Amino acid sequence: MIELSSKQNCTGCSACANICPRGCIKMTADEEGFLYPKVNEEMCMDCGLCENVCPMLHKPQQHELLAVYGAKNNDDAVRFTSSSGGMFTLFAEAILKQGGVVVGAALDEQLNVQHVFVDSLADLPKLRGSKYVQSKIGKIYSEVRQILRAGRKVLFSGTPC
Repeated sequence: MIELSSKQNCTGCSACANICPRGCIKMTADEEGFLYPKVNEEMCMDCGLCENVCPMLHKPQQHELLAVYGAKNNDDAVRFTSSSGGMFTLFAEAILKQGGVVVGAALDEQLNVQHVFVDSLADLPKLRGSKYVQSKIGKIYSEVRQILRAGRKVLFSGTPC
């Protein structure tokens, strides 16, 4: 069962809730509206999957920086509707043209930010631009796993530019 010493040690990424085979981890909002895991201890079977997937409990090793690149979309209209150069749109278009799926942050009807799938160029604009609040991930990681296992490419963007 995942145990974090404090909220400051949690990113609210929802990976633990997505990996839990019993669904005993729910993301719940604190008093400020940020999502954190809440474990139903009675349902937990102590499989350890939540702890193994947690990026805060298993931080990646530092590595030597090999190169840095800068880029921007040449399309002025795309750059104008984007946050930082419009490269997300170029990458997403390439994946969609190959029959893939793009996952990104979008606003719903109540202006909540949540991660959604896009599988057409017509739907791509709703993923453009930064949304400066925490996104509701839901079960998107589990759904992405199924799409990848079906042999489709996926571009996953947490904060598109």
